[in-house]
Amino acid sequence: PDGRLYVSQQNGTLSVYSISRIGVGDYQVDSSEVILDVKNDVPNHNDDGAFNSTQKRQITGILVSGTSTNPVLYVSSSDWRIKVGSDGNLDTNSGVISRLTWIGTDISDPGGYWEKVDIVRGLPRSEENHATNGMDLDESTGILYVMSGGNCNKGVPSNNFGGTPEYALSAALLTIDLDSIDNMPVFVDPRTNTKFVYDLPTLDDPGRINIGNSHPDFPYAATHPMYNDSIDLGDPFGGNNGLNQAMWVQNGPVQVYSPGYRNAYDVVLTEAGRLYTFDNGPNGGWGGLPLVYDSGGTPKGTGPWAPGDYITNELFEGSSTGHGDGLHYISGPGYYGGYPNPTRANPANAGLYYYIYDGSAWVADSVYDFFTDFPAPPVPLALQNPIEADYQAPSNALMVINSSTNGLTEYRSSNFSGALQGNLLAVAFNDNVYSIELDASGSAVVNSSILLNGFGNNPLDVTALGDNDTFPGTIWVALHGDDKITVFEPTDYSPFSCDSIYSTLIDSDGDGYSNADELDNGTNPCSQGSKPDDYDMDFISNLSDFDDDNDGIPDTYDPFAVDSNNGLGSPLPIHYSFSINGDDAIENSLFGLGFTGLVTNGDPETNTPGTDYLNLFAEDSLNLGGATSKFGIENIGVGTASLGTNTQENGFQLGINVDTSSSPFTIISRLESPFFLENGTPSSPTADQAQGIMFGKGDQDHFIQLVVRSVNGSPGLGLFVEDGAVQSSILFDSAMVGDILSGISIDLYLSIDPSAGTVLPRISTDGGQSTQSLGVPVHFPKS
Repeated sequence: PDGRLYVSQQNGTLSVYSISRIGVGDYQVDSSEVILDVKNDVPNHNDDGAFNSTQKRQITGILVSGTSTNPVLYVSSSDWRIKVGSDGNLDTNSGVISRLTWIGTDISDPGGYWEKVDIVRGLPRSEENHATNGMDLDESTGILYVMSGGNCNKGVPSNNFGGTPEYALSAALLTIDLDSIDNMPVFVDPRTNTKFVYDLPTLDDPGRINIGNSHPDFPYAATHPMYNDSIDLGDPFGGNNGLNQAMWVQNGPVQVYSPGYRNAYDVVLTEAGRLYTFDNGPNGGWGGLPLVYDSGGTPKGTGPWAPGDYITNELFEGSSTGHGDGLHYISGPGYYGGYPNPTRANPANAGLYYYIYDGSAWVADSVYDFFTDFPAPPVPLALQNPIEADYQAPSNALMVINSSTNGLTEYRSSNFSGALQGNLLAVAFNDNVYSIELDASGSAVVNSSILLNGFGNNPLDVTALGDNDTFPGTIWVALHGDDKITVFEPTDYSPFSCDSIYSTLIDSDGDGYSNADELDNGTNPCSQGSKPDDYDMDFISNLSDFDDDNDGIPDTYDPFAVDSNNGLGSPLPIHYSFSINGDDAIENSLFGLGFTGLVTNGDPETNTPGTDYLNLFAEDSLNLGGATSKFGIENIGVGTASLGTNTQENGFQLGINVDTSSSPFTIISRLESPFFLENGTPSSPTADQAQGIMFGKGDQDHFIQLVVRSVNGSPGLGLFVEDGAVQSSILFDSAMVGDILSGISIDLYLSIDPSAGTVLPRISTDGGQSTQSLGVPVHFPKS
């Protein structure tokens, strides 16, 4: 409302920018302000409720309201930590909605300040990065819509999500009644001296002491409605893996409006009063479907579910296939997004399974009954919703995008003669901004297309300005992978005529790419916001460029097709974590994740072409980095690099600068459970199925390979050395390496002595605490 740009940062910092337009497509920051009230003054805790002094918060939701003189910010934040495959002791009740109000005569008042009040505390937060996310506000009703992320992958505890179940208020679109909040007094928490309004009540945690108003850490003043209550020490914080989760209070100010979302990042309320969201689909191998039981308690596996059946909060890794992200029209209260939550579906039967990791597996240390082991359940029977036992996603979605799709907004401007007005704009990690046209009822997609692309890495959020806003018709995109904001302005700001004729000599939009190149790539030759992918930025697209890194080696046999240094710019030691924004991120790499090519089936020494690297993988089958720092491949073909077959796909690699005079070094890489998924279910390797690491020249004829595979019918290890048409191998069966698939990770080691020409394979199954050598060093050819 004050014409300024508000930006949130993942670590809790908020920035405010005054922007001016200084030319065609040219914007600048005139002044800026940093707001640290959330980062520094929303207290952190561990999952047992104990205070944690770290001043950092993960912000995943920001909304600006109020007036031009006194803007109001609503900010959703949670524990800053992210853990995958372990219990990180992060606070799973750490979700907080803070309201920051500018107090002053206007925004330039030198005596003005931001007053922060935490209006709701204790919302769910997963062990992974799912959290209290995006918001939208219905000004006419005072209802704040908040997306609450899920704690799981497909509805039940799993390894990658730290063994945590879904909570009463997780995996749903929540509403907060601001009128009700405004009628409540503001209190000060004496533990942290922070202002707050409403604390969600929690389960009576059997592992935590109860305290009353005589205890020095009791947070409520004599005028607070809970002053005479007995609460758990640390409340409302510290979800304790579900034992202290926030409760759904019937008729309270926080309600479940629409259940069934795994991790919807954003929500938009359109001018027509319709609600939409994109829900992040599951990752293959990250956790399975709920186990189904009929009304008599007879197991039905993962279903199908039928009315009268129930599901539980038991950990399960099976049926963990992934799918894309679905667009949902939330047609009204109770609309079900299709993602299950046993705690809400059937609280009397779901059970609370308290899992701990014993060093090799997740074990249910205790199992609790919500109705007999607690004074009150997290979900009253009157609010249970049996349909939440049925996994329906994404069949009920309006459309599906096979990439992490997050930011969502409505284009409300009349630019382009109204051609985009009313369309939804969505941004996905495949670097596209989608325009989605809906029918008159808003319940079906008439057309969807890529509106903008080729402008940066991992767009996370998007906003568009209306006719009466500053810079009407512009679209603003936040690029998580590039740490920048990109602005797109409509061409009718500075009209030009455009001829989209197919020609290699014409560049109608002046973006550097010929019309022919753009049309071949399916991008718009009349929009500078639509460009083809171009790794070396030489204005010849990857599709048309036969040498994408300009190193003189054709892509069809370049093992490092997007690294012009071909690995010589990567001296040892090197640590590489698959993190988009990590300190060790490798620039100019595939997806910004460090890989600079694929194991080629061509031969650069004999100028023998192979398959272009772009055809050696399918981006839609990849789970790429993100906050989890993992690289996953959903679908594996039958290709192999063995001997003369040379049909290996998905052989992602990077180059390192070593030769025969280099000092000895070790390559270490981790595989994480569940292993060898078939149709989403863990299995043992059969036939030639293998997972592991390769080291060599970068082609499919000269390499050392250490893989987990089938040996004598059981999971074992294989060391393969291939030199042209000659291959040697050493196999290690279960008698030598044990039950290597029983743990949650396998660390593979290749210790290379370049001058001696030897490799020693090793393995670790206890997280690297100890390693086991596999035989003695093996010689490999100098090639």
